[in-house]
Amino acid sequence: SDLTVSLLLQGIAQIASRMLGGAQCFLALQEGDALILRAASHLPADAPQLAGSTPADPLARALLARGNAALVGNARRDPDIPLSARSSVVSILYAPLSEPGAQGLLYAVHPAADAFIQEDLGLLQLFAQQAAIAIKNARIYQKLQSKTADLEAILQGIGDGLLVVDPQMNVIMANSVAQELLGPDLKSGEPFPAHSPLIPLLQQARHEESSTQEINLPPHTGEAPTICQATLSGINSADGHHQGVVAVLRDITEQKELERLRAEAMSAVSHELRTPLHSISGFVDLILMGKTGGLTEVQRDFLTTVKQQATHLQHIINDLLEFSRLEYGQTRLTLEPVDLSALAESVLRKLALMAQENRVRLLKAFPEDLGTLPGDSVRLEQVLSNLVDNAIKFTPAEGMVTVGAEDSGDTLRLWVADTGIGIPLEEQERVFAKYYQVGHNGNMPRRGAGLGLAICKSIVEQHGGSIWVESTPNRGSTFYIELPKGPPQQDMQAQPTTSNQITSWPGAFIPLFPPEAHSLLRQKSSIPD
Repeated sequence: SDLTVSLLLQGIAQIASRMLGGAQCFLALQEGDALILRAASHLPADAPQLAGSTPADPLARALLARGNAALVGNARRDPDIPLSARSSVVSILYAPLSEPGAQGLLYAVHPAADAFIQEDLGLLQLFAQQAAIAIKNARIYQKLQSKTADLEAILQGIGDGLLVVDPQMNVIMANSVAQELLGPDLKSGEPFPAHSPLIPLLQQARHEESSTQEINLPPHTGEAPTICQATLSGINSADGHHQGVVAVLRDITEQKELERLRAEAMSAVSHELRTPLHSISGFVDLILMGKTGGLTEVQRDFLTTVKQQATHLQHIINDLLEFSRLEYGQTRLTLEPVDLSALAESVLRKLALMAQENRVRLLKAFPEDLGTLPGDSVRLEQVLSNLVDNAIKFTPAEGMVTVGAEDSGDTLRLWVADTGIGIPLEEQERVFAKYYQVGHNGNMPRRGAGLGLAICKSIVEQHGGSIWVESTPNRGSTFYIELPKGPPQQDMQAQPTTSNQITSWPGAFIPLFPPEAHSLLRQKSSIPD
């Protein structure tokens, strides 16, 4: 029962001695090419313990060389027994240990002749087999302990908190960082503290592959709460049974504070810039209106450029302020039934002049009776305006931008497709990151602060929806928005979706459909040829 190797070996020798009526027993193990005496019974109390480096005597080597277990009734008549052993040893009983990882010899000696019987040999053989297995297990356990100690040292040394709980929410392991974050009540082998805000996340992780959330941990003293990023994952066995949850906790309090200070600084600077920009725009408008006298064509051209750049800078500042408010939860949605078809038509009419100037055709492809969904109409219009505005900017002349929608059951899917320059595959996952712009490094000029799509993503996620893009370079892009329809109204029956209605704007017409645009439109909105 002992998994400490040195104690186990000595215990084997002592038990074998008792089994054989008090005979002196020895245990020698093969260590590489050498046979080492590892344990012996009848050692005096003041005798030095075997350190595992004592070479076995010639008798042990001779017996091991014979191979099979055997009984020697009188060693003095056996020529294979070394002369040095014949003077003190008469009866010998031995059995080899042949388990992989535990090879050697267990043997007993007695000063009287015929001290052992054949049943003793069978007993010793059986005991030797079990002893070999026990030694092998003890060595495996010793190696496992060593590896576990190394692993624990690594886990204790990492900067993140690591917590493992079993299905009954008992703490299996928690490193020092986790104990510091979660408080003194967290102890290995005891139930996880019931008052911790991490409890709902641990319970939720039983049914999810993995999740990452931010939580506020209460202070242990009078300090401020700790903000943690918690990544949790359920542990399942090979047959799918739940084994527990592992959680990695990262203290992001300082990072959040730096982000807050940065946002406050950005907001303050943006507010300070808005006032002089309004003044610049206002005075330029007055000059262009001729309130200060006549202008030459060159002067008018220069002032028009100033007006355009001031407007562009105002848009950048507005984006910075908007994103700052969205990122830190300073905006709240005003939910009401939103008619996406009417919203799309309003957006396309507002952007029709821009499309006409860029010689891009706008098209709307919505099914009849699409219905409404709960949402903030102002915010959703902001999202759709941003997507259509981008599509117009990045679509060459004679191209087309189409806004469509479809009923997907529990959700409504809205999409904006263009026949523009497209987005490389390696950049499609990054377009929604803040401050990121596609192709700004020489392929095309910078436009804005790179926050438009990040703002769109934040608004859509506030509505419980998702947004993504599919694109092929030089063939166009399609941005998808999927929004939940919310709980259905009572006494309402689902209506079948009718054919799509196509609406276009005369001010944004172009003479021809490019072939790829015609194909894309047909694919996305089911428009017949």
